[in-house]
Parts: sequence; structure tokens; C-alpha cells
Amino acid sequence: MAKTVLVVEDDGPIAEMLEQLLSSEGYAVRTAGSGPEALALVGGEAPDLITLDLALPDTDPAALLRVLHARAGQAPVVVISAHPDQLDAEHRALVAAVVQKPFDIDVMLENIARVLSTGGDTPSRPEA
Repeated sequence: MAKTVLVVEDDGPIAEMLEQLLSSEGYAVRTAGSGPEALALVGGEAPDLITLDLALPDTDPAALLRVLHARAGQAPVVVISAHPDQLDAEHRALVAAVVQKPFDIDVMLENIARVLSTGGDTPSRPEA
């Protein structure tokens, strides 16, 4: 059974690219363009992993991260951000990996595969 990835990204072209890329790698992908949409999607079946853009409009990224982490059955979160320093130490502890925008596709895939293979028990650190 394919692992499910929830892509939370408000930039349409980036969301589409991630959806196509992850689908081509065999993942089942759901996308959300906003915090409320992401929360609605995790209200049903929890994903195996969440990719989260911190720059969602009208959304407090730290609050969204806390709620997603709680509602998604502890699914690991890979943060994708142009400004990963937005997360303080408390919230960084909820993150399995951080990928800085612009990101290399191979780095993104490696992070997702690594996090899924370890169940999210990886140190969070910025990736190139």
C-alpha cells in the first residue's frame, strides 16, 4: 500500500510539481492550499507524512504545525520554507526535517524517504 503524503502549499505551481513528483515516486498524494484545508484533510485518514510550507497566508505557522502534529496521528512533518528560521526551538522539535526553498528535487525526495523509513525519528536540520 502506498504511503500517503499531505502537501500543504499555497503556491499552485509548487504544489502541482510536488504532487506530480511524489506520485511518480509511488506516493499517494493529497494537497491543501491553506491551513484550514490541511486541517480538514487530516480530520479523516491521517497521512503518513506532511510537507508544510511555513508561508501560508493568514495562518500562524507555529500554531498550524502544533495542530497538524496533534491531529495527524503524529505523522512526521517536513517543513519547506524560504525562511526556516521562522520556527523556534519548541516547534522545531515537532519537525522531522527542514528543506529550504528553493530546493533540489533529489534532496526533497531523499528527505521524504529518510523520514518515512525512520518514522520521523530524525534530527531536524536545514537541508540544501
